[in-house]
Amino acid sequence: MILCAKKKHRDILIIGGGAIGVCCAHYLVRSGRQVCLIEKGDIVGGVFYTQNAHLVPERFVLGLARHAEQNGAVIHTNTEVIGMKKSGRRITSVLTTHDHLI
Repeated sequence: MILCAKKKHRDILIIGGGAIGVCCAHYLVRSGRQVCLIEKGDIVGGVFYTQNAHLVPERFVLGLARHAEQNGAVIHTNTEVIGMKKSGRRITSVLTTHDHLI
């Protein structure tokens, strides 16, 4: 398990809050997993905001993110991964730009 915000353990760490990362968080939370999502930008959605490529309506991506958060996922924006600690093949903690381990 990975320690995330407020010292809560998480089963899954998703690095990247684009449409795929948000969609994964949504479905993993629905299946009962504890999820932490890290996004380096100030908003989830990825390419939908950075390149104006509105392939999927932004309300869809933001709705999935809102649902994931309401059901227990922790989403960190403006946070970049700068290092990881591993035990064998398992990631045990992640160092971010906010000088804390997730």
